[in-house]
Amino acid sequence: MTQKDYYDFREEGTTRQVSLEKLLRCALRKWKLIVLAGIILGAFFGTYKIFSIHSKKDEMIKSYETYKNNLEMYNTNISDYNKSIAEMQSGISNRLEYMQTAPAMQIDPYNCPIATAQIRVVPSGEDNLSSSEMYSLLYSIYDDIYYGDTSMIVAERQNMNSANLNELLYLRIYAQGGNMTVVVRGVDEAHAESIRDDLLDVVMSRKNLFSNFGSFDIEVYGKGTQTVVEPNLKTLQETNTDSLTKMQTSLRTSQNQLSQLVKPASVPQYSKKFMLKNGIKLGIVGFAGGACLMAIALICLVLYRGAILSTDEIDGEFGLRTLADYSDGKSEDEAGLDYMLARLESCTASMADKKIGIAGTISGKKLSALAEKLNKQSSGSKNGLSFAALNNIAKDAESYRKLRELNGVIIAEEVGRSSYNDIRNEIGLIADSGAELLGTVYY
Repeated sequence: MTQKDYYDFREEGTTRQVSLEKLLRCALRKWKLIVLAGIILGAFFGTYKIFSIHSKKDEMIKSYETYKNNLEMYNTNISDYNKSIAEMQSGISNRLEYMQTAPAMQIDPYNCPIATAQIRVVPSGEDNLSSSEMYSLLYSIYDDIYYGDTSMIVAERQNMNSANLNELLYLRIYAQGGNMTVVVRGVDEAHAESIRDDLLDVVMSRKNLFSNFGSFDIEVYGKGTQTVVEPNLKTLQETNTDSLTKMQTSLRTSQNQLSQLVKPASVPQYSKKFMLKNGIKLGIVGFAGGACLMAIALICLVLYRGAILSTDEIDGEFGLRTLADYSDGKSEDEAGLDYMLARLESCTASMADKKIGIAGTISGKKLSALAEKLNKQSSGSKNGLSFAALNNIAKDAESYRKLRELNGVIIAEEVGRSSYNDIRNEIGLIADSGAELLGTVYY
């Protein structure tokens, strides 16, 4: 590059555009520092967490015991409520089924069809029954109708259960006279009359069960049917309706109480495993945080130094050729050095004197080492190339004077460390000296 080329390529703007991707790559070249920072912060966080948990050992044991007791009580309450709710739901279902199917619940109590009859006990044979014996006999028949096999036989004939049948019956025994009044309710008069006749028929067929009272006959008279107001039936229906309402209210109350039960908040159980597990977790977080912080610090350091981030920042701006790129950690092997010499031979072919200087903002040791390697590699060849290190041409007057004695210059810089502005200034100095800038080498 000549002086004219330098001014043709140079940008007049003062703002430098930095690629975030390249900035990250530049920071990641110091991956060992990033990993070390992560390990240090991760170890600190993990250790802190372990000691923090250990210091709360007694408190954690006490809290966990309280939690276990509360959880046991909570589970017991849940089980009790679920059992109670299931029982109430079953009871409500049975009550609804009863109210929908029981004949007593289908009859209008203000227009209730009934069938009536009178039963009279008449002594037969030589021994007469006393009034108290007749009264006891009627009560035995009464008990057999309600609680014995009579109601079961009649219910089977009527295709209903005995409990529903008993709700349709009304029996009354008179203290004097040995009479019993039989009242049978029905969905209509025919239904009531059918039940009454079956009931009387079964009672008559089973009178031998009461032979211990002596000889007697049962007479039936006063049969009839009518429609009447039945306050007892109305009371039965209202009682069942109220009972269903109370059961449904109790069910809703239990369901609300169940939904309001709050499960005790879980608390950790103290153990070495728990302590180590949490220590490792926070250690991982610390490692990630430390690595990120170090990466950010390196990025800030690169930005603060104004270091170049890639080889094409300088070469792309000034149109320079990259002779060698060791920024990815590659070593300076003989093949690479030989290829660099071949390229230099090509671009210095027209020069009579092939003295080449190696300048740069990197340390003088690296410049001297590169010059020594290139001289060694080119020794014995007929290319005529020789190399000399020029340390700090921006401040060292002697190094700058040597530029006029050289035909070409190579600049060597370090990606991520060499200052962008310093390199630009260095290229300007080389251009002003009149020496040809042949290319760049990057570390």
